Amino acid sequence: MRMLIHLFIAALFFAAAPYQAQAQDLTKEELKYWKNQAKEYKRNPAALKDLSEQAEMAQKQKREMELKLTQLEASRISNENQVNQMQQEISDLNSRLIASQNAIQQLNEEKASMASKGAGADMSGLIFRVQIGAYGKTNIPGNLDQENDNMDLEMEGGLQKVLIGHFRNYQDADALKSHMQKIGVKDAWVVPYRDGTRITLAEAGINVK
Repeated sequence: MRMLIHLFIAALFFAAAPYQAQAQDLTKEELKYWKNQAKEYKRNPAALKDLSEQAEMAQKQKREMELKLTQLEASRISNENQVNQMQQEISDLNSRLIASQNAIQQLNEEKASMASKGAGADMSGLIFRVQIGAYGKTNIPGNLDQENDNMDLEMEGGLQKVLIGHFRNYQDADALKSHMQKIGVKDAWVVPYRDGTRITLAEAGINVK
């Protein structure tokens, strides 16, 4: 028991060293109070032991709270990342939705354009036409597009496209295109259709260098 008391006194001495270094920052009343406390702990090592255990417990609780705080911060960052990812996915879905709506509108325009031509030229199978212009503002009046006049007007992507000719082989359509270019229509080019739907030359099996 005597050895335990000496150990507590030694601990109190070392603990008091930084206290003495800071004593000049205390008022006289505070200095007197803590000197009395030191004497009390010197006389009562059990109280010093309890105080030490309480300090250790408080330090342990502090470390546990700091760990919990770190975990909560990590969880918050993870949740923010998930929210940002979900927002990006929503933005991508909106972009796809807009693109799908535009595609549907374009198909409806093409369908309406084909329906407005009635039972004129036979559009079944593979045919070739010559497009001589695409206009966004200076549109040709629709009443000039007669049913059997070999000229058709199509609306696609907000542009009015003017097409002439109706050929079953590419060579004839290409000959008309070349003639239109010679007389000044520089933007004339061959457009293939399959069953009334515009396709590319590659899809039509035409290899143009």
